[in-house]
Amino acid sequence: GSVYFRTSDQEVAQSIDTRQKFRLMLDSPEGYHRQLLAGVDENASNSYDLGYDALLNESNREDMYWMFENAKFVIQAVNNFDATQILPLGVKISTEGITKLYIDGLENIDSSTDIYLHDKVLNVYHDLKQDSYVVYLEAGNHEERFEITFTTSALLGIEDTIENGLQIHYSNSDQSIVIINQESMTIQSAEMFTILGQSIFKLDDIQTNDSITKIKTQPLATGTYIMELKTTDGYVVSKKVLVK
Repeated sequence: GSVYFRTSDQEVAQSIDTRQKFRLMLDSPEGYHRQLLAGVDENASNSYDLGYDALLNESNREDMYWMFENAKFVIQAVNNFDATQILPLGVKISTEGITKLYIDGLENIDSSTDIYLHDKVLNVYHDLKQDSYVVYLEAGNHEERFEITFTTSALLGIEDTIENGLQIHYSNSDQSIVIINQESMTIQSAEMFTILGQSIFKLDDIQTNDSITKIKTQPLATGTYIMELKTTDGYVVSKKVLVK
């Protein structure tokens, strides 16, 4: 006959992992995907913890990694996800383009725990529990720009939020203006000027609030231009773009 072993309630309780964890995902311009894991353990620290932290041990053309102690990691354990906690993040991009960072799983994360992506270049704290963070990145290693925080240390005004939530770039690979619209503003018009203020391209009545919009332009001479967006709410956002 079969032998049955009865598991005590205490053993069951001990086997259930109640530690807080979240998984962060990258979708890169060339189509690479990287999932990182961060978790809380009372025995871990913000330094290297043997048995908890796992090094990144491969070299992809595009990738994402936790950064501490001058090394790159795919798994990081710390002893809290408190308001003072900061997890520096590196992103490696080979081909400029649209990059997406988002939460790919939550375990034992309380509903009151916020998880933000802090983009230090655009001065944005983006709530990753709400939706993905979409950004247009130049080729290169972005190792000073991004970090995960659990609070916003700055309260931005509405104008800051609007301007930082609207990104304008020129894609030299397909001769297009790329608009990233995190705030779902309705974009009315887009215009491109030479550095001297001469209008060379204008598109009226766009009427889009899509998160990503691409607008094809005619071939442009190499140089610096000014892109200007107007929203239906009357906001105007301008940015220098480089045509190569």
